[in-house]
Amino acid sequence: MLTNLKTVFITGTDTGVGKSIFTALLAIDYLKQGKTVAISKPIQTGSEKDTDLVKKLTGNNIPMP
Repeated sequence: MLTNLKTVFITGTDTGVGKSIFTALLAIDYLKQGKTVAISKPIQTGSEKDTDLVKKLTGNNIPMP
């Protein structure tokens, strides 16, 4: 498991490869470890529902500026 990280940057080669789902799962794991989590998606080229999906999967418990 990743430890002592301050920032995790997730990238992928195409729309629909699972970046948002992986982000949500990683955030949930960090929350279960008692870590503070914030998610930012500064550029969105795919579906406008990606951020809604991440909020839903994480129980809307993570700030997304």
